[in-house]
Amino acid sequence: MSTWTQLLSGAELSVDDAPEHPPVVVARSTLAGIDAAKAHARTAGVVLLVADAPGSVSADVRRGIRVLSGAIAVVRAPWVNALRGVNTVPDTPALTKASAAVMTSIAKQWRYAQ
Repeated sequence: MSTWTQLLSGAELSVDDAPEHPPVVVARSTLAGIDAAKAHARTAGVVLLVADAPGSVSADVRRGIRVLSGAIAVVRAPWVNALRGVNTVPDTPALTKASAAVMTSIAKQWRYAQ
């Protein structure tokens, strides 16, 4: 199970699954991640772009995010150093705060949110 799936208490789906509601698509904030998210934008409820490194993204990635944002709501997850190289998400106040902020953004932007 991916780290952000654990943080958001989600479930991972395969490409062949047919979820009841539009899923949250999780991708890295790289050109390859953005391209993968574009492939699922039509059926997704929102795309969660997870920072692939600390600091700002390149100009090419910023452009890719703008294009993706034109097709689907995009939520950006920050770089969280405490998540690097872990198999199980540690229970820390900083992670709780980061995941709560991301979850709030997803809830506000997710297509078909109740």
